[in-house]
Amino acid sequence: MNNKDESFEKPAQKAEVLLSESPQIHSITDEKGFYILGNVSVGEHSISIEYTTQINNKSEERVKKTR
Repeated sequence: MNNKDESFEKPAQKAEVLLSESPQIHSITDEKGFYILGNVSVGEHSISIEYTTQINNKSEERVKKTR
């Protein structure tokens, strides 16, 4: 799966992706925005995505999104 940072139109690197109902199942995106979640049971699930961006090399913005 690929998680793209839509505000900059480039992959979101080092974003944490976790299964909402089982946060112990999580992964970190690679330099292309890809991640793998292992040991997920068959069925419909929600994921949460969290990452931090730097703006003007000073401030940080933490972004959370649940799908």
